[in-house]
Amino acid sequence: MENMKNQWFMADMPTNLVRETSISEQVAAFYEERAKGGVGAVVVGIENIKNFDLESVQNLVEKLHAYDCQVWIACELDEATMDIVKNSGADGIQLDIKKTDITLLKMFKNNIHMPILLRTEENIDKAVLKEIVNLVYGIV
Repeated sequence: MENMKNQWFMADMPTNLVRETSISEQVAAFYEERAKGGVGAVVVGIENIKNFDLESVQNLVEKLHAYDCQVWIACELDEATMDIVKNSGADGIQLDIKKTDITLLKMFKNNIHMPILLRTEENIDKAVLKEIVNLVYGIV
């Protein structure tokens, strides 16, 4: 990404600190330490983004942007979550290919204009890969 200070991504990882509906100060401090240490982007997993406190995400984004660190959100994508992700201030989104409909992926890319990482634990079918290759920033 041209706006990233480096290509160091901190993958989404369970911290056992995340509340069900918001990012606590303890979690924000955890990610802030990584940003201070020089990470270019962190991926923050938000399991149930539909019921999540958007302001807590926006506060985290603001804190990490102060260190020139991007925030990417790992969540499930559907029509209800698109606006939430767009309004979060996040720099990108990570999606699980098993849980992502290609039609929604195209709609998200065309309407939100945010980089997308696709996560998979298996090989991607060549026909699917051909269809998504221009929609995503990368596949992890």
